[in-house]
Amino acid sequence: MALIRDTYILFGHCCKQTLRQPVWIFVMLFQPLCYLFLYAPLLKNMAAGNPHAQDFAIGAFLPGLVAMMAFFGTAYVGFSMVDELRSGIIERLRVTPMSRVALLLAKTLRDSIVLVVQSIVLILVAIPFGFSFNVAHMALAMVVVMLIGVAVAPFSYTIALLLKSEDALAPIINFFSQPMLLLSGVLLPLIFAPAWLKTMSKFNPLTYAVDALRAIFAGNLSDTAVWQGIAILTFIACATFWWGQRTFNKSIS
Repeated sequence: MALIRDTYILFGHCCKQTLRQPVWIFVMLFQPLCYLFLYAPLLKNMAAGNPHAQDFAIGAFLPGLVAMMAFFGTAYVGFSMVDELRSGIIERLRVTPMSRVALLLAKTLRDSIVLVVQSIVLILVAIPFGFSFNVAHMALAMVVVMLIGVAVAPFSYTIALLLKSEDALAPIINFFSQPMLLLSGVLLPLIFAPAWLKTMSKFNPLTYAVDALRAIFAGNLSDTAVWQGIAILTFIACATFWWGQRTFNKSIS
């Protein structure tokens, strides 16, 4: 009960912090919206004269954008942790009786909720581009989006807590994020990739998230990619949160 109470209190505090500057929720949408407005039409024109290919273009591209936004939206949340370390907030938490797990959990839940809001906005904006959706399917897609957030955010917070520097954090995040992005097929499905790229992509967790979202957006809920992606993301989320919780305990105890 103490964990639930502390998480609820801290989650409310984190949400209030976000709502004080809601513009940042939409600033993070700028990059995926640029891809949607400036890149998606190229895909549709490449498939001109073939309605099925045009549907495939937006249907395969949009879930990749959602996955990319979810990944990058939480990969850099660690910068706020560095700021809290510098301002002494983490030091003040040392003398409180609050649950150490609640601190990481509240921040991660806040980040995941923000991702869902951003994803819904992106999906609605894609409707004029010819995208149509089933509400139940999109609800399952939001579960996948939240799992991406829960898997990536604790990793970012933990790295920030260990490095304690924006100058060190940015290169580390870029070192992991760029190969994962390119190997996941977020912009184009990996069916077009050579065999060696497909083999490398199998070791990339983001690949399974993208495949799961594409299957859900296409309405193929029975596709093994959906449940495989959810299972892998759940495992990674548990692993990163466990690592983050241990690091938080050592740093705040």
